[in-house]
Amino acid sequence: MRYTGEVNLGDELTVLGAELSDAVVRAITGHCRGAADRGVGGVLWGRYSEDSKTCHVETADVVMVTGCEGISGIEVPPDTVALLAVGYWPDSYFVGHWHYHADGLTDLHAIDVESILETARDPGSQCLTPIHVLAYREFLPGRPDELAIGIRVFVATATQDGYMAHVAPMKQVGG
Repeated sequence: MRYTGEVNLGDELTVLGAELSDAVVRAITGHCRGAADRGVGGVLWGRYSEDSKTCHVETADVVMVTGCEGISGIEVPPDTVALLAVGYWPDSYFVGHWHYHADGLTDLHAIDVESILETARDPGSQCLTPIHVLAYREFLPGRPDELAIGIRVFVATATQDGYMAHVAPMKQVGG
């Protein structure tokens, strides 16, 4: 799945892209189905294009499950990310997070946005334009027992000093 979004990098709008491999989409939706009405989320691994304008998301790990119907913020300790990175580096890098809204909410909570921006502001994350995949439960008319999963993708940016930062939704542009 391919996505694009406009972000403000300095004084100009720039179009960034994200590509989610079929394996990533299957992994995320599978973890969400397994969690059913509980929140679940994790870390995204991949690489950026040479011009740093396209993120190729190749793997989605599960690193947190909650007993509630949603996750309040993306709480993945940096040492956990560092430990997981050992299995991927140097071929893949930390490129962001994903999480599931079992309640069907298709937008990010304010605490989700702040968590994503913390990653963009943190030079130690080495991820200046983190990708965030929000999976959400889709309630299908007439089929209340069917668990369908929708996906939205967001990108975050921050200035070097962390003063200006924002999260922008991305639009799906292809399969």
